[in-house]
Parts: sequence; structure tokens; C-alpha cells
Amino acid sequence: MTTSSDAAEASPRGSDRLARSLTCVSYAASAVLFLAGLHALYEAEGPGRPEVQVVLSDRAGQSLFAQLALFLGLASITAAIASVGLYQQLHPRSRHWPLLGLLCTWMAAALLVGVMSVQYGVMSVGQEGIPASEISFHALTVFAHGVADLGGWLALGLLGFATLINSLLLWNTARGKIPALAGFAICVLLVFLYNVGASFFFMLPFAAWEMVMCVHLMTGPREERGLAPSHHTG
Repeated sequence: MTTSSDAAEASPRGSDRLARSLTCVSYAASAVLFLAGLHALYEAEGPGRPEVQVVLSDRAGQSLFAQLALFLGLASITAAIASVGLYQQLHPRSRHWPLLGLLCTWMAAALLVGVMSVQYGVMSVGQEGIPASEISFHALTVFAHGVADLGGWLALGLLGFATLINSLLLWNTARGKIPALAGFAICVLLVFLYNVGASFFFMLPFAAWEMVMCVHLMTGPREERGLAPSHHTG
């Protein structure tokens, strides 16, 4: 016969399993969306492509920018959701550092959603049939490109910093060495990509790290993952 104490213990365990499942799904969805968004970005503004206002003058180009805004906007939102699950797992080990990682991820998500909203707005202007040679349209695309550059640089930098913090915390868990090493590696790669002017390609290794985190959280019992609750350490 199930006692009230057994039911009370089973309820938190079920809630923990649900939270970890949601975190895994969010990491996987974010990774796929980042890859799709990077592909749309490359198709829209990659080498050999015409100027943005020319791309936006036809329906194929408008569709690319709509996909870009949708994929990267949703990718940042699902990454933010996943960061909440990781925060809940890491918070028992440290009071403040997991919170900083969480806040950096959410700030990055807010920036990316804002940037993608501007891109979608420019795409909407293109749908009105304004000629690519129109000076005002050209000025708008230059403005949007500047917003994307600054907002993208800051957002990716925040994602990299959050990954570094989470990797340092994961390093001290029982099975966190592999995702921690992967996190350290992509942070070094981010610095390199910034130096060569290709920081937006950071979405590719970041998506790979998200998949590593998804697998890490899915495999093995909770205690083996080193994510079981413990006392705060600082």
C-alpha cells in the first residue's frame, strides 16, 4: 500500500524527470533551429549573394529572411528555456554563478529576438514592392545590418560567457567533464571567430554543445550525472 510519505517523495521525482525532459527537448530544438537559422543566414547574405535590398526585392529572398528571423528567434527562446533547467540542476552547487549564466543566456535571447524583429520588419518593407534602387530602402537595410552586427556580436558573446560559466560548474560534477570540455573548446573557438570576423559561425559549435548537453542530461541516472541536489558551496 502506498503511504503519504511515498507519494510525497514520488511527486518531486516525477517533477524532476519532467523538468529534465523539457530541458533536453529545449536543447535539441535550439540546436536544430540555430543550424537552420545559420543556413538561412548564409543563403541570404553569404558569399556571392547580391546586396540585401536586392535579395529582399523578390519573394525567394523575402522567404529567406522570414525563415532567418523565425529560426533564430525561436532558437534563442528555446535556449533560454533550456538554461532554466540547467540552472535548476546547478544551483544547489553554487548560489550565484549559475544565476549569472542564466541571466547571460536570457539577455542573449532578448537581444537576438530584438535583432530578428528588425530583420523581419525590413523583410515586411520589401514585401510592399519598394524597388531595390530606392534610397530610403537602401538606408533601411544598412540600418538593419548595423543592428544585426552589434546585437549579434553582443548576443553571441553573452552565450559564450554563459557557456564558460556553466562549463566551469559542470567540470566539478561527477559526469560533467565531457560537456565542460566541449564548452571550453567552443569558447576558445568564439574568440578565434571574433578575430577573423566570422563570429556568426559560432552558432554551429554552440548548437553542437547544446546537443552534447542534451545527451549528457538524458543518459545515466541522476546521481551519476552529478546533478543531484546538494548543499550550497558558495
